[in-house]
Amino acid sequence: MKRTIRNNDGFLLLEAVIYLALFLVFVGGVASSFYHLSFSDQDLSEEVLVIDEAEFVLKKINWLLSDTSKVLKPAPGETTEYLLIKDEFEKTTKIFLDNGLVVMEVDEEEIFLHDEKVVFENLRFFNHSDVPVQNFLVETSFMVGGRQFQSARFGYEKTN
Repeated sequence: MKRTIRNNDGFLLLEAVIYLALFLVFVGGVASSFYHLSFSDQDLSEEVLVIDEAEFVLKKINWLLSDTSKVLKPAPGETTEYLLIKDEFEKTTKIFLDNGLVVMEVDEEEIFLHDEKVVFENLRFFNHSDVPVQNFLVETSFMVGGRQFQSARFGYEKTN
């Protein structure tokens, strides 16, 4: 009778290569998932920044309109690319778009209303009043990041 000695301790080279290939596929999938998650988080952060800046600009314009004694531009029934108002102290404020930035000009001093990373387009103001009256409804609209934003503010022109 012939005896065969078998050594079953360890792996064959082919088994080791297969296990290594499966491990590399798993590690590649995990790394790819983390890569995509990090970029989607960055995209979400940029989207949140755009929305926050747009909402801040709308709130700032509405706040200015709430303290307005007179809307000089746009005239009733008119649409303009800038807003010109006077407050109760007769201080004139102009809001306009300059190279993608919304600017508030008060007494020839320019103040940027948002982060310069966010580019605004098509800033428009529409005065819904038909004739000069004591009340006004000014609609503000603009585009940011391909999205349309708009708001309307109703107010009363204050007389001294």
